[in-house]
Amino acid sequence: MRTLELASVPVPVIGQGIWRMGEDPQQRTREIAALRTGIELGMTLIDTAEMYAQGGAEEVVGGFAPPPASINWRWSEA
Repeated sequence: MRTLELASVPVPVIGQGIWRMGEDPQQRTREIAALRTGIELGMTLIDTAEMYAQGGAEEVVGGFAPPPASINWRWSEA
């Protein structure tokens, strides 16, 4: 996958934004399935922020099974 460099860190040019996730508890299963699908297709960048759904979006990210060991996860405060 093509990357660009941000703060000296290579970042994929395509990621999955989760701005609207975490707002409706009835959608949690579908939201987690969407994240799993993205990871299965090679996605390694999830764009989230604590302000999305008052932290609910980050709870969705934390709600799916641990990723394969082959993924190099990085957390950014940017």
